[in-house]
Amino acid sequence: LGPHAGGGGGAGSCDLIAVSPCPSAGLAACRLGAGPAASRIGVAYVRARALLVEERWAEASEALRDVVLAGGGGHEALAALGVTFSEAVGQAAAALVRDGRFEEAIGLLAQVGTVGRAELILLQADALLCLERPAEALRLLPPAPPADEDGVAVPPRTAARWYNNRGCLLVCASLLAEAEAALLRAVELAPDEAEYRFNLSLLHWRAGERRQACEGWLVFRGHPADATAATYRRLADETTPRAADAEGAQSHASGALHASQAAALDRLALRYFEELRSSEEFPGYWDARREVAHGSHEPGIALY
Repeated sequence: LGPHAGGGGGAGSCDLIAVSPCPSAGLAACRLGAGPAASRIGVAYVRARALLVEERWAEASEALRDVVLAGGGGHEALAALGVTFSEAVGQAAAALVRDGRFEEAIGLLAQVGTVGRAELILLQADALLCLERPAEALRLLPPAPPADEDGVAVPPRTAARWYNNRGCLLVCASLLAEAEAALLRAVELAPDEAEYRFNLSLLHWRAGERRQACEGWLVFRGHPADATAATYRRLADETTPRAADAEGAQSHASGALHASQAAALDRLALRYFEELRSSEEFPGYWDARREVAHGSHEPGIALY
């Protein structure tokens, strides 16, 4: 799963980036009615959330870890704030991941337990991936996300992220058919998420299903699927940012599709359809370029 804070190369570098459950930025409404200890913990939690807003990951992770390891008083304080224990643990672990402290995130999650907590399992897998341990990460994500401790199915958005991240790990393991099934499920559950559609289109491209890859992406991005070669050429020329102007890749832990990589796939798909339409309009000229039309690769593309 792609360039990440753990560095390049190694078993974990598969040009893929999974989507991470990131710490929520909003502050919960304080409804403290508990005892002094719980009140102090509640205040500490609210301050920690303010640190998350400021992206002060090291300080936020320490404050949140103190809250979730505070025992019964911590549970009471979180309940008074309308926050579940799992949510607070997830915020602490996500802050550790964003701070590059992957082993500590894994240790915290192991300490509190992740059974029946899909969001926490996703974070644990993400931390393992940042440590370039994709096989271990894949073992944490079975074909379907687990129900919670009360037997309630996970929300569709969480399930979609589960299938997406599992699909990325399956690509790392060269299990492309299983990866396609997982990514199709992610797109079905969250059809408006660009990361999941991006991953599916790039997987189709790499599997040789190039028309399917490009058409699916162009339709998702609002481009016409039946335009002329000249229209596709113009759209590709107008697509920004260009690779030379793009900012550096974001860390793996960001879990977001970078604008430059979406634009790179835009250009790849638009150029493919430009040459496809040109081969239909001027077959004699474009037959000589068929190999280029089916072998070009836009730099800067990585799965998310």
